[in-house]
Amino acid sequence: MRINFIFLPFLGRTGGLKVILEYANHLQLLGHQVKFISPRRYLLRSKGKELIRPYLRLFKDKFLKCVKRKRIDWFPVQVEFLRVPTPEAKYIPNADISIAGDSEIADWLVNYPPTKGVKFYLVQGYETWYRDKKAVDQTLRDERIKKITISKRMENILREMGVKPEATILNAVDPKEFYNPLKIYHSTPTILMLNHYLKIKGVEDGLKALKIVKDNYSAIKIRMFGLYPKRKDFLIGTEYFYNPPTNRMRELYCTSDIFLSPSWGGVGLPVLEAMACKTAVVTTTVENGDGYIRPEKDALVAPIKRPYILAKQIFRLIKDRQKLMEISLTGYKRVKNLSWTKSAKEMEKVFIKAISQTLLK
Repeated sequence: MRINFIFLPFLGRTGGLKVILEYANHLQLLGHQVKFISPRRYLLRSKGKELIRPYLRLFKDKFLKCVKRKRIDWFPVQVEFLRVPTPEAKYIPNADISIAGDSEIADWLVNYPPTKGVKFYLVQGYETWYRDKKAVDQTLRDERIKKITISKRMENILREMGVKPEATILNAVDPKEFYNPLKIYHSTPTILMLNHYLKIKGVEDGLKALKIVKDNYSAIKIRMFGLYPKRKDFLIGTEYFYNPPTNRMRELYCTSDIFLSPSWGGVGLPVLEAMACKTAVVTTTVENGDGYIRPEKDALVAPIKRPYILAKQIFRLIKDRQKLMEISLTGYKRVKNLSWTKSAKEMEKVFIKAISQTLLK
């Protein structure tokens, strides 16, 4: 099959882009002709400009740097990479499958001619952070484009809207990137958390939870990492790692006892990476879960926007070393069952079925 993956102009290191690139590489390894396509110009069709303008002002240099990138130097891209002027159909190669990596690109893709192939949208999240809700919902309901989700959470959101996704295919972790042959647990508990500018990442909740823990148990070590500058409201003594490369991230996971994820948007790649490195995870969850984690087995969980409960779960692991070790090891075993090769084969089956259905019409 000829497969186009089409993503936003921003080529900086993000979980959403990494997922797209993993699928592109693995589908190429399965024998398909895969192209990764990114427009140089960001032609927003909705109120997205108004929603992302505050972030553009705050991180203007970083956004401009990501947009001006001519290559991706943080990930081993093994497919043909095309930097096109805009997402207009005239710049997109003919294909059997074209898949959008975000809501905005999906709106362009639905208007492409049949020569661009069967149209898909890989729904990685409820993308109201940069588009107004009405536009996001309209795209998700659009019957001209098929949907694949990466979590039970997004599958449930779609079903509640009356949309049936073609499949829910879970993300994975590359065991060559994230691993830990010898887990060491520290007498002074070390807690690691992601720093991010998006409110949906729940960083403020995480900081509140860490403050509760610190106020009641001072003998902890707090580490944070991220692609953005250190915040002013970090707790005193917090060690911050700015834009660490993959090998440094593996080291941070391996040498931390607990990874805290307060996100409102479900389980992200950092949670899976931490689990792969045998780090016990405390995370938020949504009703009916994401499909990644079994509460009390693979991780300790709390409802979103409830920092007090997050703190309570951290305390449980600090006070019960045996529980800490159990969560660490069962989480590791769980993530070992996830595979990019397996997920790519599931996606391949979905594509083949869609092409067959098109030919029968």
